[in-house]
Amino acid sequence: LVKGDSGAVTIVEFGDFECVFCQRFAVHLDSLRAAGVPFQFVYRHALNRQSPSSVVSARASECARQQG
Repeated sequence: LVKGDSGAVTIVEFGDFECVFCQRFAVHLDSLRAAGVPFQFVYRHALNRQSPSSVVSARASECARQQG
Protein backbone atom coordinates (compact mmCIF):
# COMPACT_ATOMS: atom_id res chain seq x y z
CA LEU A 1 0.00 0.00 0.00
CA VAL A 2 1.37 3.41 -0.96
CA LYS A 3 -0.50 6.62 -0.19
CA GLY A 4 0.36 10.29 -0.35
CA ASP A 5 2.63 12.72 -2.17
CA SER A 6 5.54 11.09 -3.96
CA GLY A 7 7.74 14.20 -3.58
CA ALA A 8 7.38 14.36 0.19
CA VAL A 9 9.00 12.51 3.07
CA THR A 10 8.36 8.77 2.86
CA ILE A 11 7.37 6.82 5.97
CA VAL A 12 7.65 3.04 5.62
CA GLU A 13 5.91 0.85 8.20
CA PHE A 14 6.55 -2.87 8.46
CA GLY A 15 3.52 -3.83 10.49
CA ASP A 16 1.08 -6.48 11.60
CA PHE A 17 -2.64 -5.92 12.16
CA GLU A 18 -2.44 -7.52 15.61
CA CYS A 19 0.50 -5.39 16.79
CA VAL A 20 -0.40 -2.94 19.56
CA PHE A 21 2.52 -0.68 18.69
CA CYS A 22 1.41 -0.52 15.04
CA GLN A 23 -2.03 0.59 16.21
CA ARG A 24 -0.46 3.32 18.34
CA PHE A 25 1.62 4.49 15.39
CA ALA A 26 -1.56 5.05 13.36
CA VAL A 27 -2.51 7.86 15.77
CA HIS A 28 0.72 9.69 14.88
CA LEU A 29 -0.02 9.36 11.17
CA ASP A 30 -3.49 10.81 11.73
CA SER A 31 -2.00 13.79 13.57
CA LEU A 32 0.46 14.42 10.70
CA ARG A 33 -2.43 14.36 8.21
CA ALA A 34 -4.49 16.72 10.38
CA ALA A 35 -1.55 19.13 10.58
CA GLY A 36 -1.26 19.13 6.80
CA VAL A 37 2.26 17.70 6.75
CA PRO A 38 2.99 16.30 3.27
CA PHE A 39 4.21 12.72 3.39
CA GLN A 40 4.00 9.46 1.53
CA PHE A 41 3.08 6.36 3.54
CA VAL A 42 4.17 2.86 2.53
CA TYR A 43 2.87 -0.19 4.41
CA ARG A 44 4.52 -3.59 4.21
CA HIS A 45 3.32 -6.71 5.99
CA ALA A 46 5.58 -8.04 8.73
CA LEU A 47 3.63 -11.13 9.66
CA ASN A 48 3.63 -12.84 13.01
CA ARG A 49 3.86 -16.41 11.75
CA GLN A 50 2.97 -17.71 15.22
CA SER A 51 -0.51 -16.28 14.83
CA PRO A 52 -2.74 -17.81 12.13
CA SER A 53 -5.05 -14.79 12.16
CA SER A 54 -2.12 -12.52 11.32
CA VAL A 55 -1.67 -14.23 7.97
CA VAL A 56 -5.42 -14.28 7.30
CA SER A 57 -5.69 -10.55 8.11
CA ALA A 58 -2.85 -9.70 5.75
CA ARG A 59 -4.40 -11.72 2.93
CA ALA A 60 -7.79 -10.11 3.51
CA SER A 61 -6.27 -6.63 3.41
CA GLU A 62 -4.54 -7.39 0.10
CA CYS A 63 -7.83 -8.67 -1.36
CA ALA A 64 -9.57 -5.48 -0.20
CA ARG A 65 -6.77 -3.34 -1.71
CA GLN A 66 -7.13 -5.10 -5.06
CA GLN A 67 -10.86 -4.41 -5.04
CA GLY A 68 -10.30 -0.73 -4.32
